[in-house]
Amino acid sequence: MDYRTIGPSLDMKWIDERHLGEIDERLKGKLRNKTKLAAMFVSFCLDTSGRLKFVNRTRKILQRYHYDIDIYGYCGSLSCPKLQTKSCDNIVNKHYKFYLAFENSFSEDYITEKALRALQNNAVPIVYGGSNYKRFLPPLSYIDALHLGAARLADLMLDVSRDETKLFDYFKWRNQYSYKDNTAGEEVMCQLCARLNEDEGRDTYPEFRKWWNHRETNCNMTHLIHRLF
Repeated sequence: MDYRTIGPSLDMKWIDERHLGEIDERLKGKLRNKTKLAAMFVSFCLDTSGRLKFVNRTRKILQRYHYDIDIYGYCGSLSCPKLQTKSCDNIVNKHYKFYLAFENSFSEDYITEKALRALQNNAVPIVYGGSNYKRFLPPLSYIDALHLGAARLADLMLDVSRDETKLFDYFKWRNQYSYKDNTAGEEVMCQLCARLNEDEGRDTYPEFRKWWNHRETNCNMTHLIHRLF
């Protein structure tokens, strides 16, 4: 497969989901072996987005049908050491059909590693945040909880979990796309820090969003650097 590196443009053009093809038998087998509905890893319990209230409303509906959302971390009853990332990822990969990628605050273009944790571990990300997820994730690769509401989300989770064909549909994107971690790590952060502290070659824009997105906006962010690298 010839994968191309692409980025989230303002008007992202994805391949039509009807042309993605079927997933392979090996992946189908992994998905069939998953026995649990959904997981969420969260340790910051005081949030401004109301995500835990939303999750609790969804859980009450699911529990009527003997399903649940397993919550790991300080905000739940289950634990997985935060520093043991691979071990926690393996739990998602082996057991869970869905992973709740709920952000603790709403902000445009703010998406943390939560969605990637699901995509890289054979789980459907259920997203909840202020970003336009259509820019970052292929169609039929995720579920937007905020747009559905708790009741409709619970119904959809139950429907997909009981119908393997519908579950398989959420993984067809893998025939055309892949998501990889940023391997540059600390090196890029050090470069950024160095450039921020240099006086030479520094440009400023009175309207950062207008420069960044090449369109008119109402945001006025003054004196922000643009030539970082």
